[in-house]
Amino acid sequence: MSMNNDTEIILCDDGADDIPAIHFNFEPISSIEHCPKGAIIDIVGVAKQINEPQNLVARTTGKELRKRDIRLIDQSNTMVTFTVWGSHVSKFDGLEHPVVAIKGARVDEFNGGKNLGTIPASLIQIDPDIIEAHSLRGWWAAGGNGEEAKLISKDGPSGMAGTWLKIKAALAKSKTLDTSGDVIYICKAAVSFVRSENAIYKACPTDSCNKKVIDSDGCFRCEKCDRDFPNFKYRFIAQMNISDSSSNIWVTIFNNEAEKIFGTTSQELGELQEQNYDAYVAKCNSIIFQSFCFKIKMKMENYMDDLKLKNLVLSVAPVDYEEYNAQLMGQIKGAYHFTRTPSS
Repeated sequence: MSMNNDTEIILCDDGADDIPAIHFNFEPISSIEHCPKGAIIDIVGVAKQINEPQNLVARTTGKELRKRDIRLIDQSNTMVTFTVWGSHVSKFDGLEHPVVAIKGARVDEFNGGKNLGTIPASLIQIDPDIIEAHSLRGWWAAGGNGEEAKLISKDGPSGMAGTWLKIKAALAKSKTLDTSGDVIYICKAAVSFVRSENAIYKACPTDSCNKKVIDSDGCFRCEKCDRDFPNFKYRFIAQMNISDSSSNIWVTIFNNEAEKIFGTTSQELGELQEQNYDAYVAKCNSIIFQSFCFKIKMKMENYMDDLKLKNLVLSVAPVDYEEYNAQLMGQIKGAYHFTRTPSS
């Protein structure tokens, strides 16, 4: 839109009810996995994770850019990374789990996964007053916030972006937490111990539910679905102790990320447990002393009127030592100021 000296601006006195509402044609997030690259779709989801903004420099122009990654989830228990740029970045400052509706999101591909981006015509609404958003908010409040989700996006070389901390430094930050806050950080740590006795569980066999089933004489009941099933699926909910040079912590790691660490599927490990328990324990212990990059969320939970620290693994990746060494060098340069003495 452009204006000149002959342009007239006239106040519109029509009521707000006469203004056409934006029409969305929402697709479930699970459908993105099957969308072709470049497809334009409408999506609504809860922001399960809002990363800190990142400042980048464009390779071609040298212009500084600002971006932010947001992970959206919906009732399909599927999560996708949505990247916003420029002025959209600040819209998410200080927000916790808003419902985000996107008109005209673009499907991108990266490292074999699917991500969402925007085009110039994209429209982003935060906590819109629409039926789909209210329904999603109700699902989130009723327990959707505790559901494990399938992540269809793939991140960069380390699989992570955020603040690197030693475990001891993260524990120091956790002392100021209450039940409304959290600390999210990345660390390189080695697996010290695995609780093999409860690393996997029998879950509801439906794709949209991962609740633990009750075994009753060969019949498996899911209380969430209110159904009985003749079968089940195995899922990881592994607890392990990880350590770095500063300290150690107990963490909980769910199915998708646990499979990366154990190098096998939960179903395969569950079947091994049934057939040969000693071999199952040996497989669990085989990852001890192996190092990974962990993205961890520390939060306080109220249990029996007592605050307890819970450490959840959000993502895990093999150690990229070239990137890790660059991270260490950055920390060293930030802590010390080196000056070069001219040679005489």
